[in-house]
Amino acid sequence: MEQPLPPRTDILPAKMRPAPIERANALIGAALRVSLRGRVLLLVRIIWGALVATTLSLFALTIPARYSQLLIIGAENSIAMQELGLPQNTPAFVVGAMDGLLFITYTLVGAIIFSRKSDEWIGLFASLTLLTTVFAIVRPADSLLFVDSMLHIPLLIILALGAVTITVFVYIFPDGRFVPSWTRWIVIGLGAFAVYGLIDRMFLTQPFRWPPAPLSPIIYLGVLGGAVIQFYRYRRVSDLAQKQQMKWVVLGVLVGILGVIGFVMVVPLLLPRVGLPGMTRVLYVLIGVPIFYLALLQLPIALAISILRYRLWDINFIVSRTLIYLSLTGILAGLFAVFEKITQDLFIAITGSQSNFAPIISTLVVVAAFTPLKDILQKFVQARVKDSADPTARLKTFRERVETRISPLNPVQIARRLALELVAAYNAKGGAVFGIENDQTKILYTLGEWDGEASLCIPIESSAGATRFGYIALDERKNGAQYSARDQAALQDVTQAVARALEEDQFTDAP
Repeated sequence: MEQPLPPRTDILPAKMRPAPIERANALIGAALRVSLRGRVLLLVRIIWGALVATTLSLFALTIPARYSQLLIIGAENSIAMQELGLPQNTPAFVVGAMDGLLFITYTLVGAIIFSRKSDEWIGLFASLTLLTTVFAIVRPADSLLFVDSMLHIPLLIILALGAVTITVFVYIFPDGRFVPSWTRWIVIGLGAFAVYGLIDRMFLTQPFRWPPAPLSPIIYLGVLGGAVIQFYRYRRVSDLAQKQQMKWVVLGVLVGILGVIGFVMVVPLLLPRVGLPGMTRVLYVLIGVPIFYLALLQLPIALAISILRYRLWDINFIVSRTLIYLSLTGILAGLFAVFEKITQDLFIAITGSQSNFAPIISTLVVVAAFTPLKDILQKFVQARVKDSADPTARLKTFRERVETRISPLNPVQIARRLALELVAAYNAKGGAVFGIENDQTKILYTLGEWDGEASLCIPIESSAGATRFGYIALDERKNGAQYSARDQAALQDVTQAVARALEEDQFTDAP
């Protein structure tokens, strides 16, 4: 099957066609959303996998250094910790746990995006952004002082990559376009600044300086600018579907970047004592860090909400099954632990000692509870996370009927039937069938609330350059969702099947 085409606009009135600069910007977005195939897809996935494996490995390898840094914070503030009645290693446990929670959350959402959109640039980029960004957050510069020297260069690369990817992401979300178009120059400048910091550390400064410098406030302000641009896009540019998908993410980005600026820049500026040993620093670490991390959690949570409820990037998958079995695993694990404790206590009370039968009994209880719990969770999740019907399945059935036809097709009738199928499959507000006669395009049939505003146009032709019988135009969908690249590919596939059938029938009827 050929690559999916962008919406056709050549049959529309001039006032409905996008301006040249808008078309150029749309091509950039389309390039980011295009499906990758073959060797290109394999190569991109290998590069993505190498970066992800490096990031995960560095996270694990730097845990001792991060823990040592947190222990030093506790030791430097031991008097304040004693005044609070807390152990000296409390910062290590509290902040270490928050590091793990934040890293796991970002990684899980990134894995969900990758599992369903790994054949598109935007899916690969978004998942990599989440992973590299959270690494840069939970591994601040001063926590890397004690890492092995062999890790210095990989750490600098991943930290710079995290700064670049999150900067680009907040400017191109959700469709891969820079809106307004001049914002691309801001992103290029910020990216060059981040890369220069990497090169300066690696090659231009002798001797090699370590640990790396904290992230520049310029990058923070650049990301804040991206959040402002997101708000502008939400209010002035985005359509209904994009607004539904964006509203949570825009809020998450704003809360997250304001949390970063407040924690890293504003609070130290207003309260300089947070950098000195004492009660102020202890409270800054034990209270400020959790609040800071909770603010940063808003981005992956917002992305998850947009995916689950509003099909962000058309990720309409088995989320319900994932939620069911993740929840089921946690409940059964807890159930096993509770019953194992209860049965052991009963054996101790009766026999005075523990028994090997306690785990066996707990296992039997868990096995017996598996199916009822799964059914309950399935009903609960499906009532709240409803996957819409797959329109491509309906189109596939229609295409098979066309290909296995017995009698010749009537061009006008089959075009009308095709339009009915497409409008019903995609729940469009309306549609129209355009025919071509004597090189003139005219409307043959309209459906629903067709008002001449086409959201998507697909030519009825067997292949590029072949005989074109007409066009099918669809209005926007009633639920506000966009026509994805997968939808366009399915539409092109079924219209090509109809065009081939018409060509075959014409050849058969020819004298």
